[in-house]
Amino acid sequence: MQIKCDGIYDLNLFNTNIMHEKVSLYLDTNIWYWLTYEGANIESQKPKYAEFINKIYNHKNFELLYSHLSYGELAHIIEIDKYKKYKETHSNCHKVKEFRKVSGEREDVSNSVRASIVFMDKISASDEKFVEVLNYISGEEFVNTLKNTTLDGTDVLMANFISQNGIKNIVTDDGDFLSIEGINVFTYNERSIEEAKKQDKLLSIK
Repeated sequence: MQIKCDGIYDLNLFNTNIMHEKVSLYLDTNIWYWLTYEGANIESQKPKYAEFINKIYNHKNFELLYSHLSYGELAHIIEIDKYKKYKETHSNCHKVKEFRKVSGEREDVSNSVRASIVFMDKISASDEKFVEVLNYISGEEFVNTLKNTTLDGTDVLMANFISQNGIKNIVTDDGDFLSIEGINVFTYNERSIEEAKKQDKLLSIK
C-alpha cells in the first residue's frame, strides 16, 4: 500500500515533553469508541490510546479537536460489536437488520450508544481543551475522496471534514487514513508503523 499522508508518528516513541509549539490533534471515532464504550475489547489498543490522551490532555501545547460527525460511526461500531456477541449464542441471526428487530437487543444497543455519546459530550463540552469543529461537505468532494482513497463512506465524510477545516493531525488506529494526502497520522497501529518505516514516512519530533 502506498502511503499518501505526509507522515506517521509512532505513539510508542512520541515524547510530549519536547513539544514547544501548539499542536491540534483531531480524535478519530475509534478513539472515542475506546474511551467511552465499556464493551470495547480491553486487549486491543484501548489502554494505550487512553493513556496517550490523558498525557496530552495535561500538556499545555496540545489542543484536542472533535466533531459530532463521529456520532454515526460510533453508533455503527457499537452495534456491530453487540451483533457479533449476540451471534455467538444466536447463530440463526444472519443479518444486522434482523438483529435490529430484536427489541431487547435494540434497546441495549441504544443505551450503550447513548452512554458513549453522553460521556463524549460531557468530556468535550466541559473543558476548553476540547474544540468542536464543523463544516459543510459537498457531494462532489465526497465522490472524489471516495475514488482517490481506500476509505469507506463514513471515513470519506470524515476525510472531507478534516480537509475543509484545515486539520493537519489525526489520532487514529485506522490504517486507511494513510491514504489521505496532507495529514499526519498519530497511531499505535503496528502495521501502519511498519509500512511507514519501509516508505520512509515515519516522523519524529524535532
